[in-house]
Amino acid sequence: MDKADLLIMGHVTGVHGLKGYIKVKSHAASSNTFDSGVRIFVGPSVSRGKWHTIVKTASHKKGLRMLLADVDINAAQTLVGMDIFIPRADLPDLDDDTYYWNDLIGMTVNDINQGVLGTIEHVMATGSNDVFVVTGGTREVLVPSLAHVVLSVDLESRTMTVDLPEGL
Repeated sequence: MDKADLLIMGHVTGVHGLKGYIKVKSHAASSNTFDSGVRIFVGPSVSRGKWHTIVKTASHKKGLRMLLADVDINAAQTLVGMDIFIPRADLPDLDDDTYYWNDLIGMTVNDINQGVLGTIEHVMATGSNDVFVVTGGTREVLVPSLAHVVLSVDLESRTMTVDLPEGL
């Protein structure tokens, strides 16, 4: 498998219990992304890490608790801070006007009034809507992912056109 086809779908935030469960902050819209039997790649990047198979996943506070087939408590502790990647082919097709965060990172953001704001550095989930963190311009800009703000996204040209509300 080409590692360029891996998308980051979560982050290991800690361990839980003595059996080797890891605590995961999920970036997936559905917890089904991490069903039993799913193979995930865990590491600091797509170029370094290891494949694991999920044995069990359960909701846990604001995230997930996940048991991996070949991970005991000692191995689980070494995974803290690592990212979780899933092959794009294993993810569901998206609805129109819906994008994977990885496809938006690095995209140039243009405001219809202010011009180029910079590029999307990362995306934050806030509960009500995602927020694009745009850097590289004169200042950091937080762009809410709302239909009346994000006017268009062009994956081919890697540009997003926005109409920022006054004050942002």
